[in-house]
Amino acid sequence: EKQEGKLIFKEGYFNGKQEGESNRWFLNGQLAEQRFYHENRKEAKHTGWWENGQKRFEYHFKTDIPVGHHQEWYPSGRVFTSFHFDDNGQPE
Repeated sequence: EKQEGKLIFKEGYFNGKQEGESNRWFLNGQLAEQRFYHENRKEAKHTGWWENGQKRFEYHFKTDIPVGHHQEWYPSGRVFTSFHFDDNGQPE
């Protein structure tokens, strides 16, 4: 979708299901989010940024299940939350 001639999000679909890379941008052109999907399920690393370019979040998924280290940051770059999920999606 475009606003004021600028691309603000781009998502892939296959057979009606979200597939591949999904990106969203701020109007200033800064990347806001990068996510990955396979057959409508979250996969791999999902990353978000604040408009000032600081990282906002980093999550990891395997077939829609949160796995590994997940972290969120304030716009200042200071850590807001930090947690870990086992391979079954249970917090550790």
